Amino acid sequence: MVRERFRYEAEQASYHRTLWMRPPPHPVPGRNSDDSMFTMTDRDYGAWTDHAIPEDRSSWQPLVAQCHDYWSSLAPPDRLPARADLWPGDMVAFLPHVWLLDVVRDPLRFRYRLIGTAEVRVLGADLTGQWLDEIHSATWDDPAVQDRLRYIAETGRPTWARSPVLWGPDRSHQLIENCLLPLAADGRTVDMILACSVLCKADGTALRL
Repeated sequence: MVRERFRYEAEQASYHRTLWMRPPPHPVPGRNSDDSMFTMTDRDYGAWTDHAIPEDRSSWQPLVAQCHDYWSSLAPPDRLPARADLWPGDMVAFLPHVWLLDVVRDPLRFRYRLIGTAEVRVLGADLTGQWLDEIHSATWDDPAVQDRLRYIAETGRPTWARSPVLWGPDRSHQLIENCLLPLAADGRTVDMILACSVLCKADGTALRL
């Protein structure tokens, strides 16, 4: 039992390190289709510092792309969309893969606000209401783990990543693709993050969970 518990915690740590740490191997510099919304900064965010969403998203996993495009369609000119702008009826296709984070400041912390059913199955539990730095303490102490969320919260820029997943008994769990998208009630100050994560087979098709 102890060995099984240790293996589960190690697998979850690997999953969450993959989720937070890895931007695309070659970030796309320069302007992207959503630049007008974002705050420029000279702060250092590790590997995410120069991250930008590409205009060509045809290679993205379709559910992840749908989530990003839905978020982008809600944004007023030069502002970010708010949580109140989201309508579940418009998100049916990707809703099971969606999760929301509260962004709390002074100090900057992140808390699960909502977790879709597919993500609950991946995590092995419904972590709604849990603080990320507490529930994922095994990986949170690594500064690189925090860079992605800090980048989104402080710049108002979205992020996207596709990375190998090196855990789990089913070896078809080969890729995870996700986008993390800022929300702001006032259109400027990020107070929530909308995310969509999809576990994929090697060919990019979504894994049925």
